[in-house]
Amino acid sequence: MAGYRKKDDVDLAWLDNRDQVKLDIRKVTRRLENEVLDALAEEFNEGIARGELLELRPGEAHIAAVLKQQAARLALEAGTDEEA
Repeated sequence: MAGYRKKDDVDLAWLDNRDQVKLDIRKVTRRLENEVLDALAEEFNEGIARGELLELRPGEAHIAAVLKQQAARLALEAGTDEEA
């Protein structure tokens, strides 16, 4: 009557699994963001050392390229960890 529908075991299992996947996505995203920001900071500092002044925000295309590179590196490391 109040608009509540009791969830069966299948629905509850789906919601539990979905929550765990969302948590895993947040963990991976956090690590990926950390690696991308570190790579951009390194590029920035290397530019300063060469006497150049680079933009901290170099544009979406460059950020996407660094993101792709770091994601591939993290995926390789994750694959290596699982094999060990």
